Amino acid sequence: MAWIANVFRQRSAFNPLTATLADVSRLLEEGSLTSVDLVNAYTGQIKKHNKNGARLNAVISLVPEHIILENARKSDQDRATGKTRSRLHGIPFLVKDNMWTDRSFGLPVTCGALAFENTFAKQNAYIVQKLLDAGMILLGTANLSELANAKSSQVRGGWSTLGGQTQSPYVVGGIDPTDTSLGHSNPAGSSSGSAVAVAAGMAPIAVATECDGSIMMPADRASIFSVRLSPTPVLTSGVLRYNRLGDSVGWMVKGAEDAALMLNIVLNNNDYTNYLDQSFKGLKIGVLDPMKWQPGAAIVRPNEDYNKQFMSEFNDMLSKLESAGAIIHRDIDLRRWTGEDNDMFRALSYNDYGAGFVTFTEGLIEPPVRSIPELIDFNRKHADRAMPQDNPGQDILEKTVANMNSLSAEQCEEYRRTILNHTRDLSIDAAMKKYDIDVIMGAPTGRSATIYDAGGYPVGTLPLGYANFNGRAFGLSFVVPRGREDLLARVMGAWEKLLNPRKPPSRL
Repeated sequence: MAWIANVFRQRSAFNPLTATLADVSRLLEEGSLTSVDLVNAYTGQIKKHNKNGARLNAVISLVPEHIILENARKSDQDRATGKTRSRLHGIPFLVKDNMWTDRSFGLPVTCGALAFENTFAKQNAYIVQKLLDAGMILLGTANLSELANAKSSQVRGGWSTLGGQTQSPYVVGGIDPTDTSLGHSNPAGSSSGSAVAVAAGMAPIAVATECDGSIMMPADRASIFSVRLSPTPVLTSGVLRYNRLGDSVGWMVKGAEDAALMLNIVLNNNDYTNYLDQSFKGLKIGVLDPMKWQPGAAIVRPNEDYNKQFMSEFNDMLSKLESAGAIIHRDIDLRRWTGEDNDMFRALSYNDYGAGFVTFTEGLIEPPVRSIPELIDFNRKHADRAMPQDNPGQDILEKTVANMNSLSAEQCEEYRRTILNHTRDLSIDAAMKKYDIDVIMGAPTGRSATIYDAGGYPVGTLPLGYANFNGRAFGLSFVVPRGREDLLARVMGAWEKLLNPRKPPSRL
């Protein structure tokens, strides 16, 4: 009977707030937990703090319970008969609600929009299918800034009609109603629910998307690790597209090994766990001065006390990295994102979004709207719900319709070449060559995120600390050369071993 008592102790000790993806994998391999245990634990946490308790509004929909449990039991049976498909076999995951999930899961594909409240997809998005093929269990869909923040400039980060306002599990008192759209009390967006769900123990991993900081910024505010991959048409198949240059997929996790395990599954071209034990010794890091790369005051209202705390902890961190053998180049010069760049990127976005929306709805089953003009009309007819006073408007949709046919195919290609030249040849690649550096590190705010994304680079985020004035988490982002995802794993592994700064939300 001793083994029964030991299993009971292991299950009692399992804490979804602190357990990493790698922890869960080991517990399953040891037989200390089953997939049914995991599904019950994570759905229990969702029921406790999504619409109740802390009211985090991180999850929009769950796969019906009988389907989840059936899939979990099947995973346990496969494990018992030696039919595991990967190290992540039998582990639940969430996906941002802007990607297709096959109708068999009973999950509406909504993008947070009222028009898609009861709409289902014909098949899974590529990234969703990759995780299912690895034996993972789809749990549900995560909240987001509606339409991945491509509806209205007046909508707060993390708000959608169907999901409500995502709240940070760290910020005391929740969102300040007088705060700016991405202010210090906001969880940031657009992948808000994915980040908050992982931080709040609602899933060990959540898949997300990013076009302009949409993974980096929410991960920063949730004290977690994240990866944003270089974009490819295959990776983004089945995802609502906004801009072909910037759109990509990634994930939110609690640990460095988690990120490496996901790289193994999704890229399937290396064993990225081999890089986790490498240290900072000899790694050449270029650092962007966070105070010179702050977002505008209209986006994040400045807080001098926070800036002082951040810079103090930021500089302490750099000293620790140097002591560990890293070669630090402070305050490197990087070509800025200009008004010309922004105009070209916006014009491309209007072009790509109009066509991308139609492509996305073609993968849905009898959607009530099939184009952005139809969505605009729907929202006007249901304005009381779709455009409430505290999150009004749909100006991004309206501007898209007004401009989505303004560029010729030749102009689109010219704009894309120019932006890639500006973000790669004249910016990231130029800085890495000039300073002879391996990675560039800085705060995941401001226009550095836009440069990374428009240039198509792999990006990671790292947890660092917590603001004294309201508890919000803060961290760093770092960009690596295209094709060097091994450096993502190396930096995260070294960071976790040296600093290990992450703490679970104390109020949950």
